[in-house]
Amino acid sequence: MTHDHCDGCPTSVIHDLSSMFGELMNDVFPEEAHVHLRNAERELLLAVAVTFEYHANRRAPQPKEGEGAESPAPRPVKIQLDD
Repeated sequence: MTHDHCDGCPTSVIHDLSSMFGELMNDVFPEEAHVHLRNAERELLLAVAVTFEYHANRRAPQPKEGEGAESPAPRPVKIQLDD
């Protein structure tokens, strides 16, 4: 089986772990347990993916002062309305 992505990428590692777990499941666990274990595996993989995404998008690096840092947006001006 060929992968379109690198061997060290998280998706490749997760796919390989999932395949190994599936083979282990067929050899060790009874048929009745397969559905429950697949659901638990799906939830675990979803939690790992969400954790990766959270940490990847958590905070973009802020530029240091003097390195093209923009000035803060101007504050709104209070407008007097006629009564």
